[in-house]
Amino acid sequence: MLFAFGINHKTAPIEVREKLYIHESEIPDLLTKLKETLLECVILSTCNRTEIYGVCGSADVDLDFYKDLVIKFKNAEEIVTKEHFLLQSRVVIAMDTVGEFTVRDLSFSKNL
Repeated sequence: MLFAFGINHKTAPIEVREKLYIHESEIPDLLTKLKETLLECVILSTCNRTEIYGVCGSADVDLDFYKDLVIKFKNAEEIVTKEHFLLQSRVVIAMDTVGEFTVRDLSFSKNL
C-alpha cells in the first residue's frame, strides 16, 4: 500500500511546522526508523510543509503509528498531536496480470 501524510502552511500553525521541520541532516536517521517497517519511503520537508510518503507490504497501514514516530523523533509531544497531520491518503494497487495494475482501494481524507 502506498500512503502519504503531512502538514503544510494552510493546515498547521507556524509553531507546529517549525517543530516538525526535518533538517537535511536528520533525514537519514528518520529514514532508517521508517524503513524498519516500510518497503520504501520519501520525506519532503520545507519551511512550509513536512510530508511522508511510504510503501508497506500490507493493505492495512496504521497512519497513527507513523505520525507518532515522526512526533517522537522530533521530540514534539508537548506541541504536536496526531490531529495536526491533516492530509493523509492511502492507495492499494494490485497486479491482476503481469503488466496490468488495478487500484483496489483509494481513500483520502483532509480533516478541516
